[in-house]
Amino acid sequence: MRLAIWALFACCLVGSAAAAPLAKPVYPIPVPETVMNKCIGVASQTYNIDSTVLRALQAQEGGKIGTISRNDNGSFDLGPMQINTINLPEIKRAFPFLSWRHIVYEPCINIMIGAWFLRKKIDDRNGNVWEGVGDYHSKTPAKRIIYLRSFLAHYSKMDERYGRVPLKVLTASN
Repeated sequence: MRLAIWALFACCLVGSAAAAPLAKPVYPIPVPETVMNKCIGVASQTYNIDSTVLRALQAQEGGKIGTISRNDNGSFDLGPMQINTINLPEIKRAFPFLSWRHIVYEPCINIMIGAWFLRKKIDDRNGNVWEGVGDYHSKTPAKRIIYLRSFLAHYSKMDERYGRVPLKVLTASN
């Protein structure tokens, strides 16, 4: 697992240096589709999570390369998958070679960390993907269900785009 992150990290650095524009980019910037496809593909295979789930999660989170969003509790959400800084100590224990800068500015690392974190949440819920997705945001039931409903709307759009049958979004009557 750590080897996959390290290999992807090295790949991102080489790729970034080779394709770096002459001018310094102004952040935040969207993740280019080709980069998103590569990163999601590797993260999906590495952590055994359906790529549509990862795409929908990134769409739900709405982060970009360079995004640093302040939360009401004083923490920050970082990068495309909006990794919360509360989780940095846990991430540092698992991946000691990563810093918050990698998570903010390297989209593949951010997506891999997001997939790693989601896999942990899914495993904590005995393999239930939807509960894991809800816990990615919050373990508070009311917050989790609101987040999950919004996520499922993104998921259905991704399903339509990638040729799968869309899911029904949960309503109060379900």
